[in-house]
Amino acid sequence: MRLPFATTRAVQIGLLFLLLVSLAQVLWWSLDQWLYTTQIRERLTELYEGDVQAAQAMLAEGAGDATVQSLFPHLTVAGERVRIRPEALASLDSERFHRLRRYRWEGGFFIAVLVVSMAVLWRTMRHDALLRQRQQNFIAAVSHEFKSPLASLQLSAETMALRQLSPERTRVLVRRILDDVQRMEDMASKILNTSRLEQGQMELNPEPLSLGLTVSTVLSALDRRAEEAGVRVEVDVRETLMMRADPVAARTVVKNLVENAVKATAAAGGGRVELGAEEKNGFVELAVRDTGIGFPPQESRKLFEKFYRPGNELRRTSTGTGLGLFIVHRLMEHEKGRVKAHSDGPGKGAVFTVSWPAAPEMET
Repeated sequence: MRLPFATTRAVQIGLLFLLLVSLAQVLWWSLDQWLYTTQIRERLTELYEGDVQAAQAMLAEGAGDATVQSLFPHLTVAGERVRIRPEALASLDSERFHRLRRYRWEGGFFIAVLVVSMAVLWRTMRHDALLRQRQQNFIAAVSHEFKSPLASLQLSAETMALRQLSPERTRVLVRRILDDVQRMEDMASKILNTSRLEQGQMELNPEPLSLGLTVSTVLSALDRRAEEAGVRVEVDVRETLMMRADPVAARTVVKNLVENAVKATAAAGGGRVELGAEEKNGFVELAVRDTGIGFPPQESRKLFEKFYRPGNELRRTSTGTGLGLFIVHRLMEHEKGRVKAHSDGPGKGAVFTVSWPAAPEMET
């Protein structure tokens, strides 16, 4: 049974506190052992010095050197001069050193385990908090994505119901209704695909596939949307360029990349999206370049994380759910391909590159 987030966080904080207490106890134990061994060495040294005085008293009373030496083997007796043997002091230092070394190894091991455990737990807590924030952003984004087309659908339907419209005006409203429905269907498909990918329920059947035909199929459904957004799409992909991929997955990847590029370019006030492809090192590589808003270079990997969308969802003007690029990444993993993103920075455009295993090219 999955615990509520508040309960999970309380358990995590409690465990982190216990680890901190344990770390403090181990550190105190290590310090205490160092003090203890120091005290033992000092006490033994004091006992040896007391033995020196006792030996000197016995010699003064007439005891022989041999007798005194046998009673105090850790002392050196030479006439009336008695002193502690250097070997005895060295033995005390050696025993203290070995004890401290053992304590250091044992204490160091426990400290390392505790520190690593605390680091893993802290990272998990930060990841959970970040994921929760992204989920909240996702809910806000989905609410916005549904609200806009629903409002447009309602307005179009009310207009058609209350007025006698010309055929041309009817065609415009019908086209708007179809666009809104398609937008909602696309979002629902992304959510469903994400769930299937995470649960391993999406079966892919790779086959030889023309990248050029795949791109043409996708763009035929997106050309008008790009034109309305003020974005010019340019394509340089040969139909003879063959890759090994699942047809549905390949179209989904291309569609999500092109949609992402069109949105980024439209958000920058319009511009150009370029699609180019080539075969390289046994892979067919498709590059989708745009002149859009770009992104900080250090965020290139985060873009493919689920729900990731930089900034505050409530203040965002661009559309999206943070699932499109995540789906691209997961599909390319299943296709044994690669995907990467690059941008020189905000306002400098971006390029997304995907690579599928190559298949023999078609003969022209």
